[in-house]
Amino acid sequence: MLAEVQGRLSQRLQEKEKLEAELRRPKYKQMVRQERQLREELNRIQGEIEALKAQEQQIKAEAARLQH
Repeated sequence: MLAEVQGRLSQRLQEKEKLEAELRRPKYKQMVRQERQLREELNRIQGEIEALKAQEQQIKAEAARLQH
């Protein structure tokens, strides 16, 4: 039983080292940086959409007011 646990522990430690090495690779860092930039761009666009929707509502309200 101890040998089984030690075997699994050894396997997990190797997997951990492999993943940590992968995270240090420049390609991964570049992907993370690119994802952050895309999220910032998405947030900026969503903000613009909300502002345009609000502006649209104001124009519609003004048009409705002028028709009466």
